[in-house]
Amino acid sequence: MKKLPLILFVILLVPSLSACMGQNNTGIDDNDSTKEEEVPVNKDVEKNESTNDNVSLQDEQADMKNKMEALEFAEIEIEVDYPDHKDFEAEIDKDSSGNYKAEVEDEIHNNFLKGKDAFDYLYAILENMAITKESSKEEIIDKMLEAFELDPNYEKFEVEIIFHDGTKMEFEDRK
Repeated sequence: MKKLPLILFVILLVPSLSACMGQNNTGIDDNDSTKEEEVPVNKDVEKNESTNDNVSLQDEQADMKNKMEALEFAEIEIEVDYPDHKDFEAEIDKDSSGNYKAEVEDEIHNNFLKGKDAFDYLYAILENMAITKESSKEEIIDKMLEAFELDPNYEKFEVEIIFHDGTKMEFEDRK
């Protein structure tokens, strides 16, 4: 019995709300030709843009993978610390799905890059560096300092290189 008043209330309220929702409260006549028309959203265009973004990312990854296969190593991380607290950090890293990411934080030359831009910058330098598993610590440090135009008066120089066969070369040098 207590439900009957509630049901009557809902029955009376619904038509009232429907009437209110149908009214134009903007003060503009619905038939006014000066009002802006709504442009329907083309869902196919949105899908194509999303697909194009995915294809572009896939192309970038394919390009990075091909270029990295041409190098002796699969991943590299470089960190050089200086007394004036200006540091150089660069890395090309491969995640578990085989995709590459790259980043450069170069406070010395004020060069901060991520993604494909960072990869392209690093690859252009690394492809001419000829680092192998047989390279000595001193040889790698000298080549990197020269290639990245870094001052040899660093406090700490750290490198981690992972070669395609999984061999890992890691060292730290302090002055």
